[in-house]
Amino acid sequence: MALAFKKRNRSAFTNFLRSKYEMLTAAEKVSTLPYYISLDPSDTCQLLCPTCPTGIENESKKQKNALTTLYRSDRKKLSLELFDSVLEELADQLFLIMFYNYGEPLLNPRLHEFIAKATDRDIATEVHSNLSLPLSDQRIEQLLKRWDWPTQRID
Repeated sequence: MALAFKKRNRSAFTNFLRSKYEMLTAAEKVSTLPYYISLDPSDTCQLLCPTCPTGIENESKKQKNALTTLYRSDRKKLSLELFDSVLEELADQLFLIMFYNYGEPLLNPRLHEFIAKATDRDIATEVHSNLSLPLSDQRIEQLLKRWDWPTQRID
């Protein structure tokens, strides 16, 4: 299923096309803003995946091996204030926010608020999870309530 973008403002499409032009011409100085971003709601994870920087760090902490190189020592969750400031600066140009990277997005209890705020600004959202956390029916409802599901299948 493809994402259905809901942007209506002309400036977002102009920014997108200019961005593609700058990429194709290998412009050294760009004037456009990003039209999609990846934000990690939580750069912590509960798993020990051997090929993931977060999993490797988790494993080294578990083994209490001080000689193991840590990827990062200060892991955090995305705050609503930081997310709001990102939206304030970029929302008019953004078509998509991908809520994932090297952490488990569902560990942030405010993920549903991020999705709702993005949806209110006509920004599509994408979340990738390892789905290894127990989720209550209430949490599932929170996450899916404001999600902007495509109205038709696009192949």
